[in-house]
Amino acid sequence: MLTLPAPLESQINQLASKSGQSVDMFLANLISDYLDDNDVIEADAIYQRILTGQDQTVPFEQLMKENGLDG
Repeated sequence: MLTLPAPLESQINQLASKSGQSVDMFLANLISDYLDDNDVIEADAIYQRILTGQDQTVPFEQLMKENGLDG
């Protein structure tokens, strides 16, 4: 159970109603979207580290060979 300040709870109830969803489904979708956004932010941070040389990639063929999956 999550206790929210009354103004926030009221706003969530209104938004859920406008979207035609239950409050639980509205919050579940909201949290899911937030987590998806964080995945994008993390992916961008990794990409920036690769571009600046702080991290490097490994060719797929090398990865397969190193793990004994090269057939």
